[in-house]
Amino acid sequence: ELDTEENDSNILKSLDINTDPTIMEIQPGRKTLSATDNQPKKEDIQWKINLVPQKIEYCNITPGLDSVLIKKISEKVLADYDASLRILADIEEWEKAETEINRRHKDLSNKIKDKNSSIAMRINDAITKARQELEWHDLAIIKLIELLDNYNFEISFTRVECLEWLREKERDELIETGLKTIATNCPNCNAQLLGSYSCRVCGFELEKPEEAVRRKLSQVSSYHPMENLLQGHLIITDTVNHKVIETDHFRRIVYELKKDVLHAELEVELEIPRDAVRLKNNITLVVDYGSNRVLKLTQRGKKYWELDYKANPDNILNKPISVAALESGNIIIVDNGNHRVIEVNPDHEIEWFYGTKGEPGIDNKLNSPTFFQRTKFATNIITDSGNNRILELEGNNIIWQYGNENNAEDESSKGNGFNQLNTPLTAWRYENGNTLILDAGNHRVIEVSPEKKIEWEYTIDQNEEKVDKPVKAFRLKNGKIMLVSENKIVEIDHNTKEITWSSSILELTGAASQTDINTVQDNVKKAKVFHGVANRYTK
Repeated sequence: ELDTEENDSNILKSLDINTDPTIMEIQPGRKTLSATDNQPKKEDIQWKINLVPQKIEYCNITPGLDSVLIKKISEKVLADYDASLRILADIEEWEKAETEINRRHKDLSNKIKDKNSSIAMRINDAITKARQELEWHDLAIIKLIELLDNYNFEISFTRVECLEWLREKERDELIETGLKTIATNCPNCNAQLLGSYSCRVCGFELEKPEEAVRRKLSQVSSYHPMENLLQGHLIITDTVNHKVIETDHFRRIVYELKKDVLHAELEVELEIPRDAVRLKNNITLVVDYGSNRVLKLTQRGKKYWELDYKANPDNILNKPISVAALESGNIIIVDNGNHRVIEVNPDHEIEWFYGTKGEPGIDNKLNSPTFFQRTKFATNIITDSGNNRILELEGNNIIWQYGNENNAEDESSKGNGFNQLNTPLTAWRYENGNTLILDAGNHRVIEVSPEKKIEWEYTIDQNEEKVDKPVKAFRLKNGKIMLVSENKIVEIDHNTKEITWSSSILELTGAASQTDINTVQDNVKKAKVFHGVANRYTK
């Protein structure tokens, strides 16, 4: 009889049917078997969570999520246990209530950490099945009957939340990895370093912890507009002539993406290119506002990748206006006409989004967003232009906001006073924590501190010929501010607030004026003296 029972149990396990009467299965189509009648039944328990998981497109979820969920479930179980202990202490009038609560709390915490305890095994089993559930569903629910005496545990979490928790875990691991102690011996000649990052014997330079952190965190953040370009080069979109151009240090055109007689090999004819980012391997990521396309083009104009609408109906865009790129290969698209921001992986799957497709709004929604940045801390900066505000999100939670403090949806949402904006178009967070904002409706560019104090401001003179209505503002590596419009480019000195250079896009040619060359050469010589390095443009 014992052999028969063991054989039946093995058969049930092979069918992935749970034989533990105290664990509620979470995967659809699987039964929960009860071995005894005195155990509480699922239908007899008043569960608080009544959500139903919806089947969606498959998404591979790494087992690394298990440790994150274990931590979150443990925290919830311990919090619920503490609350029940405090109620019990009041009823029974414990003499040393706090000491007894702490003792019991510690005992339960140790049981949860002990992988061989029944509580830990049940939690781990449920988490594994929850992760499998999330690969095909938008939601996972864990329900465990009598996890503790007279305590039925339940919790739910969405796929979006779990993917964000994984990103946070990856960010924390990068920081922790970068903060290793200095080596005792040189990895090149094995000489003792004696606490120095520079070897006195062979001159080998070790990477400092802060440099390692900065390098590793750059894998989390989105590319700067000048990333992967040669020093002094710029990528500019020419919406009038339907092309993307690259200029060098002298502001000469050295490369362009345009389908014409001279560039017949270009596979894609751009309609209204609104944004472009240079990726590695000389690949250019382009947003075509006119044709609702986002694509990657090689140096010769061959299509390398394009967002596939057929892979998922949610991939259909409506007036995409800008794009950000990550080291992982994912891209973030600002889908202006659909009032949302989406993160898409190379397999055309949406891994993260904010805003509801086709629905403008204020609460957990956007209204005509125009720009996006992911910071080195894995937070998301969104320029919510229609709502006159800049949002910083951790996951999908707003942790910082500038503009429209009351989240109004009428004309009162805009202004030019403290903590007010009027149709902002771009926002970029710098390492010092300040945010550079192009406040287009107020004709200004401002730099705002984390405390929302305006640290720097430049007023755009509408009567001056050299300044057009800019659509993008960012800081160059030399500290100057670059304003880019559909027709002109302007370079502004951050200290003096004077225009140091400007040009209409039509005036950009394949040759630089002697004045421009002399100006750039003077700047390069100053940089050489200051930094002690040579430059390709110096003799």
